[in-house]
Amino acid sequence: MAKFNGLLGYAGAIALVAAPVFADTADGLAAFKKGDYANAYKEWKISAEKGQAEAEYDLGLLYARGLGVKRDLAVAQQWYEAAALQGNSQAEFSLGQMYAQGWGIPPDNAAAVRWMEMASASNGEDSDLAWLPLEGYGLQSNYAKAAYWYRMAADQGHAEAQFELADLYSQGKGVPRDQTEAFKLTKSAATQGFSRAATALGWRYASGRGVEKDEAQAFFWYTVAARRGDKMAAKQRVQLAEHMSADQLNKAEANAVSWHPVVTTAAKK
Repeated sequence: MAKFNGLLGYAGAIALVAAPVFADTADGLAAFKKGDYANAYKEWKISAEKGQAEAEYDLGLLYARGLGVKRDLAVAQQWYEAAALQGNSQAEFSLGQMYAQGWGIPPDNAAAVRWMEMASASNGEDSDLAWLPLEGYGLQSNYAKAAYWYRMAADQGHAEAQFELADLYSQGKGVPRDQTEAFKLTKSAATQGFSRAATALGWRYASGRGVEKDEAQAFFWYTVAARRGDKMAAKQRVQLAEHMSADQLNKAEANAVSWHPVVTTAAKK
């Protein structure tokens, strides 16, 4: 079965499960884990220019998130497509998301469904996307199917899928309403460096939604997201600081500054 590969992350301390095949890819991964995104970009670019699919995907991710390079969704799309054309299911999924949401490229429902269907097939499952009507992309019209498909990607470590699935659990759409599960999925996505999830995780800690209320943790995750340009997180961070001690603020701030995403890879089997 072909697993989602490339740059993946899970919440918690999960070890590197498979060493990358190419030395340049391994060096890039080591640099990324240290927060040295410029060198991660340099190393992955070497492998990507040789046509190595996982490095192409990883390079696309750096451009998509603006890590080590200026954020450029158009360039991210080009690298994702290069990897997807080689059958990289993580890149196929990411392309589907870009076309569905219109991130950096004009929305294209047909292309979104095509790439997501390819990702599903690449993952060793029978395609289950015939239920997706092209108009309106379809996910919102059948929440149970949306939850199933997002779960398939989320279980492989895809941060965006985890975040979207968390929202379905939070609202009880397509799955039983479960704030604890929504919290776990949100945390998994946030731990990978997905800033929207980091903001949502801060809100969950601040409000005690799905987890015990913890203002220090809320401030920490708001700070993580704010440092990545999330204006909503920055605003919430300021408001929350009014209720915290100087020691709490200093500790949370220091932890956020030194924090880096948790990264792992998944090898094809």
